[in-house]
Order: sequence, then C-alpha cells, then structure tokens
Amino acid sequence: MISTKKVQNNKFVLDTNFFISGFEANPSDFGLFLDIITEMGIELYVTTYIMQEIRWYLRRRIKPPIQILKMPIKEIREYKENLDKEELSSPQINDLSNIVAAKQVNAVVVSSDLKLVRTCEALDVPVLICSSFVFLLRNTCFQEAHNEVLEKIHDTVLSDEIRHSVEKRQMFDPVTRIKKIQEHAINVLQNITAANQISPEKDTSKYHSLQEENNLLELMNELEFEFPNYIEELEKGNLEVLRLELEEAYIALSDLSLELRVALLEKESYIEELSVRLKARILYLLSVVEFTLLDFEKLDGHLNIITEVSTIFPNLVSDIFMDIHFLRMVYFIVTNNHERLKGYYSEKFLFLCEKQNRLDLLGLTRAVILASTIMESGLIDKKAVIEGEDEISLIIQIGYILLQKKQFEHALLILLQSHYLALNLEDQVLSKDTLELLVVLHYAIKERCTEEIYQGIEDLQELGVFQLPVIGIADINELQRLVSHEYVSKDELNVFLQDWFYIYHSGTIIKEGEVYSFILLKNPYYSPRIGLILKTPFSIYDTSPGRQVKLYEGKIKVGIPKESTIDGFPIDLIMEVEEKEAKFIFRGPFGMKIIL
Repeated sequence: MISTKKVQNNKFVLDTNFFISGFEANPSDFGLFLDIITEMGIELYVTTYIMQEIRWYLRRRIKPPIQILKMPIKEIREYKENLDKEELSSPQINDLSNIVAAKQVNAVVVSSDLKLVRTCEALDVPVLICSSFVFLLRNTCFQEAHNEVLEKIHDTVLSDEIRHSVEKRQMFDPVTRIKKIQEHAINVLQNITAANQISPEKDTSKYHSLQEENNLLELMNELEFEFPNYIEELEKGNLEVLRLELEEAYIALSDLSLELRVALLEKESYIEELSVRLKARILYLLSVVEFTLLDFEKLDGHLNIITEVSTIFPNLVSDIFMDIHFLRMVYFIVTNNHERLKGYYSEKFLFLCEKQNRLDLLGLTRAVILASTIMESGLIDKKAVIEGEDEISLIIQIGYILLQKKQFEHALLILLQSHYLALNLEDQVLSKDTLELLVVLHYAIKERCTEEIYQGIEDLQELGVFQLPVIGIADINELQRLVSHEYVSKDELNVFLQDWFYIYHSGTIIKEGEVYSFILLKNPYYSPRIGLILKTPFSIYDTSPGRQVKLYEGKIKVGIPKESTIDGFPIDLIMEVEEKEAKFIFRGPFGMKIIL
C-alpha cells in the first residue's frame, strides 16, 4: 500500500517508460503537459542515465520545470553494493539511478517497469505506476482545459501499459502487471484528500465516503489479488472450477455496483468506472474459458455484454475492444456463421489495426479471412503463402476446434490448407503439428484420409523431417510386447504406453452388464490403435477428438481384444484401469500456439 504521505509528495523522478508510453506517439502533447506541471507547482526530475534512453525528438523537448540530475556512477555502484542481494534481484544501473535520485531529493519514482516498482517497494522507496501518476494529477487539477489533456494522456499511458503487459508475458504474468496498475490507481484515489499538497482547492462533490463505496473497493482489491490464481487455473486446465469462480466474482461485483449506484443517486464516483473496467476483464477471461470449453452459447452471451459495455463506456474498455472484436471473428468462423463474420473483418477494422499499430491483429484477421474463404468455397490453395507463424498457428487452431466439434469436413479443409501454408513457409514444426491432427482426423472418420496422410508424409520427408507419422497396421509381435496379463503400475508399462496419446473417438459400451465409458487413442508415431476403458467418466470437452491424454497414476492391464472393433472403430489393444482412483492428465495438442 502507498501511504498518504508518499502520494502527496510533489516531487517525482520519471523513468523512461513514462515518456515512451505517454508521448512517443504524440510528442506535441508533451509541451501541454509541461505547461500544466508548471501551473500546478510539480517538481519533476530525470537522471542523465534515463535521458540517454529517451528518443531524440522527446529529449529535446525536456526543459524546466523538469530538472536533469547528474548521477555519478560511483554513487550508484556504492548503493548497489549495499543492497541485500538475497532479497533483491540485481537492478540495472538505469533503474538504480532513479532510486538514488529519489532518495536524494525526497521524491517519488514514476515507472511502469514492474521489476523497478517491486524493487522500490522492497526498499521502501515511494513509487507510482505511470498511469497512476497521471491519474493523481488529473484528480488534483480542476481546470477543465487541463483535465481534458490529462485525461487523454492517462488513457494513452494506461492502454500502453496493458498492451505491454500482454506482449511481454514471458517477463511477467500480464494479469499480475495489470493488478499492480489498478492497485496503484485505487490507492491514489483512496489517498486524495481535500488537504492534498498538489492542489490547495479540491471539488469533493464527485467523491463520497459511503459504506457502499468501501464495500465495492474492498471486493475489487480482493479480486485483483485473485487474478494471478485465475490465470494459473486457466493454464492448469481447471476450467470448470475457474468458470464458477469467475461467474461468482462477476455477480458479486454487479450486486455491489448496483448498491453503490442506488446510494449515489445522480452523483458520480470513479470507483464505478474502475468496477466496470474490472467486470469487463473478468468477462473477457470468462469468454476465454467458455471458448476453450466449446460452450459457444455462454461465450456469445459474455461477448454481447462486453460489446454493450464498450458502446456505453468506450474509454473504459478501449484497451481490449479490438481483442474482443477479433475473438468474435474466431467465434463466428468456428460456428460456421460466415455472413456475420463478413461484417467484422471490414476494411475499416483493418485500417483501425494499422492506425492503432496492432499489426498482430492485422495479420491474424487476414488469416481468418483466408480460413473463411476456404470453408465457404470447399477449395484449398496449395500455393498460398502467409508470412507469419502466428497466422498459420491460428488457422491450425481453427482446424483443431472444428475437429473437436466433429465438423470433420471443414476440419479436413482447414488442416490441409494449414499443412500447405506451413510447407510453403518451410516450417517443420507447424508442418508436423498439422499432420498430427490430420492423423487424428483420419482415425476419427474411420481411416478415410489415407491418400492425404501419405502425401503429407512425403512432404515432411522433402523438408528433411525424420520422425514421421505411422498409419500402417500394427504387427502382432509388436502388440505382444505391449501386453500385460495383470494390472501393473504406470512405471511398469511399456515406455510407449506411458507417452501422450491423441483421442479420436469416445463413447460408452456395456461390459459384463455394466455401462462403461471408453476413449480411442492413437500416438501418431506408433501403429497400435488403442481402446481405453474408463471406470470414471470424463467431460465431453476432455474426451473430444484432438485432445491428448496420459496416465498419471494408477494400475492398468493391457491385452489384445477378443473383438476387433469398438463402436464400429477397429482397435488393436484394449487397456483397462483397475480402480476408480486412476488419474489421467488431459491437454491440448503439443506445440500448438493458443491465441487466447
């Protein structure tokens, strides 16, 4: 938590990312910002190390009231040597220059670098996220003309922080970063008082010390701290549990927001805006869960609500609006709703992608257009080229979802097109990913893609791939080596049987007067087709075609079946679990790039 004393300081040391996020795209706003700072009596500092990182056209605009601090390297190194290296990862010289400067002039560090923010917090150095700093200025300056400028800068900085959070997810979990951004914003709001040192006079008509406001704030803080757990649950695949938690969180937020609206009557509260923003993000995460679970009816409902919110409060969800728009396009294509899809990939949206510098969405949207054209025409283009792995990965994922939904005709078209796109890009990994899913499709439609599979194998050979799929008939000697005449633990099974398997069909059978669930399995690189009899049924999502499964714990018996088919599908081996306590792990295709 940031103390009132720290927030009310009127001295601030600016990190590089403040200039990049706020003014790199709109340098003319910087002059207006300096005029506002001068009038408000704010003291701003930049170290010489940070000056070196700022683009030249911004660097030449830095002038009073911003003061440039010369930081001797000796002082910074001495400070670094005195740090507790066991508790802190070694900060960079530029970051340390901000910390040393803040201590020297008794100022607050302003940065969106989460590593620097955490270092400051650990060292008890006052720190503010960049968007929260602008938010503080905006709420302590009550000249209408200045407020409009600060509002624009705040939206620009906040949008860049959130976009950066998603793009740099390998460094920090994006939700952890967003949680920190909002935590600072809420703390700033809580610490603005009528006696604030930055502004001698403050209109308090927009802020209220209501119990309903406090209740909503408390819940929002709790949910912010839960977000990293939500992401972890999503990555682990605990989707049903996560769905319930997110639904409960959304309902609780909605109830308390309504209570606050009634208490406020016609007055306004910025807490409401933060609540709307948080609810939109919860719904977006819930949409990802429903998309993954293939529950498109619920997904459509969530997207409709977010779209309605974006219409009423465009500024509050502007940072995720384009991603929501794109998610709708993917939703329309996998539900075969091409007419609605055409209204979403308009030239105006492509232009907006370019204008907002969302080149990632520009390429992915064109990939969606190609996939839609293929599904509508029923034709593939073997010479088509897409210069981008992410775009091809998206088309592969669309084929995978169609496979899960058992839309086999469309899945075959999309996966074949993906195969040729990957070949034309000479990408071995994506080519293998696609061919593996084609093998699964081959067995899901009772082995009717033999010609396509053999052609794909030849294509991979020409690319120099040595580990190739196998679709031949299993040799009886090979099968005998896999048989166990009694239940054995996972570690005693043949190594091949301990590996991951693709699921290509599931259903129920009657065995000894009892109904059992079964799934049919295939490892693309081994011949045997395996039937696994389950004593505990699994969800339709987990056992859908294209999912992968692996035995995690328990005992299994492996034998050659008396009957050569299950549900009309040929099998070579039958596997049975000894007891209900056997545990399995499910996952999506290995090597797939999930776009959501």
